[in-house]
Amino acid sequence: MDDSILVTIKKLLGLDANYTPFDTDIIVFINGAMMVLQQLGVGPDTGYTITDSSQTWTEFLPSDVMLEAVKHYIFLYVRMVFDPPTSSVVMEAMNKQRAELEWRLREQVEFYKDSESQDSQTDGSTDSSGGSESFTATSGFRLHGGRYESDPDYPWKDGPAQPAVVDGDP
Repeated sequence: MDDSILVTIKKLLGLDANYTPFDTDIIVFINGAMMVLQQLGVGPDTGYTITDSSQTWTEFLPSDVMLEAVKHYIFLYVRMVFDPPTSSVVMEAMNKQRAELEWRLREQVEFYKDSESQDSQTDGSTDSSGGSESFTATSGFRLHGGRYESDPDYPWKDGPAQPAVVDGDP
């Protein structure tokens, strides 16, 4: 698959990569989706915009951990404003997909951000075998079973999205 953001989204919309009359519209909508993603914590901290087909997915998101979900999200975002479905059932399904992707991407960002901060911190103690330093989780995303404890919109009240970290687990 092409690494160009614009070309990928055009292909997903059913447009040929060389067909350019709607490029300005699509670019504006892609940039709107990227602003939403930046507010969710996905992508560069300073934001990211595209101007043509030369900007790539690896420039926007160097790690491929969330890349396919990001492509899916941007496609849904652009499709809903560029070529909305005529069926209200399809529109509702696409809106639900987009909302779920927003939630999952936010959770994924918090999971990795919290994991990085936990990996870099230790409590200075050693394990019972006298080995390396251990870490005791005191707060954060993973401690609460992979979800925000205060999130009223958490869609699955009966189970965690990610396994919880138990005190003393690495």
